[in-house]
Formats: sequence, structure tokens, C-alpha cells
Amino acid sequence: MAVVALISCVKTKRSGVWPASELYCSPWFKAALAYAMTHADRWFILSAKYGLLDGSHKIASYEDTLKDKPVSERRRWAETVARQIEDARALGVGDEVLWLAGKQYREHLGRLLHAHRQQIPLAHLRQGEQTQWLQARA
Repeated sequence: MAVVALISCVKTKRSGVWPASELYCSPWFKAALAYAMTHADRWFILSAKYGLLDGSHKIASYEDTLKDKPVSERRRWAETVARQIEDARALGVGDEVLWLAGKQYREHLGRLLHAHRQQIPLAHLRQGEQTQWLQARA
């Protein structure tokens, strides 16, 4: 059994083309990545534009978010990401999902990953509290 962290993308990005793990540069993202690297066996980034990303995958800076999208688009995004997870064999039988992502990323995708145990350590915390919690435990 492996723990697989899914980290949501963030608004704060560097300009240009970067490996995904370096493109996102907010304090929250850096703390979430550090936490994932110490508490998960594998980790991936959930991008509103690109879907499932390996941290080394190079992408261009973009402006896109799930927050303002209607439910139907968020559902389609989740279905696409679920297929990407399957194609990449990102989750195996018995693996556990560690969510480091907000509700918009979890709501439909979490249902599609129902066969896996899921932990959501940040669900009860506000944004600033999340960063502090992650930094204290990374």
C-alpha cells in the first residue's frame, strides 16, 4: 500500500515554462509539496488546465481555476483526471489518497476514486491555517 498525494495548483505562478513543481510558487504550494514529499510515497499536481501532472512535467504559465467553473465542467475535469490517473497507473490497489487540495478539486474526483481510502488533513482549516499546519509538519 502506498500513499499518493494529490496537490492542487495555485494562482501564484512564475511566468514562462517550468517543471510543474517549480511553476507554482505560493507559500501554500511550497508547504504542501514539502509535506507531500515527506508523508507520501508518490505525489502529483492537480492542474485546472492540464489535469494530472508529474512534478517534472514542463508546462507554461496559465490562468485557469476550477472555482468559477460550473458543476458540469468540474465534473468533466474530474472524469478526465480519473482517466489520467488510471493511464499513468498513479494509484494501485490498496493505495491511499492524501488530498492536499480544495473542495473544487476533491468534490467529483474523490467520488471517482471511491475504491481508495482518502485522507483530507486540511479540510477543517482556512488557507492561512493550512500553510502553517503544513509547514509545521513538513
